[in-house]
Amino acid sequence: MTVTLKAGKVRSIGVSNFLQEDVANIVNNGTIKPAVNQIEVHIGHVPTDLMKYCENLGIQIEAYSPLAHGRLLKDRKINEYAKKYGVSPVQLMLAFDLQLGCIVLPKSDNVSEMKDNLSVDFEISKEDMDELVKLTANNIVSEEQAEKDNSFEQIDLFTDYSEVKKKNEKDRFNRH
Repeated sequence: MTVTLKAGKVRSIGVSNFLQEDVANIVNNGTIKPAVNQIEVHIGHVPTDLMKYCENLGIQIEAYSPLAHGRLLKDRKINEYAKKYGVSPVQLMLAFDLQLGCIVLPKSDNVSEMKDNLSVDFEISKEDMDELVKLTANNIVSEEQAEKDNSFEQIDLFTDYSEVKKKNEKDRFNRH
């Protein structure tokens, strides 16, 4: 990668899932400091020490899975905060990562969702950010809780995805 950077074929180099010791190793022993470290960051999972370490080195954090793979969209606490701000849980979760200083690239192939993702034009108060940062996987709705609580169901984006994909491919094939 350093060769392509020096040749001007890329403007910067990033890394993914590097822990603090990995970042230290590349910074101390490499020739080029990465511009970005892409790590999992979302409500319920905020690796603050790693984020601060990278920030001190001038390395941007890109939050992958800012929506926690959809697992938390029905979480009671997240929905309460979203309601307080008059936004969707998705918008709250995106704003959260943005306010942490992360680069956020939510994934969607739905135009309506893409437009909603761009409508993050509000600010979460410092007090609420502090509370949201404290939330961990232990105090956010678990799959077992979601199954017991009829009003909040767990979203599993991976359930039968292969079957859906096969059906879509079959439908597309049959149209031609």
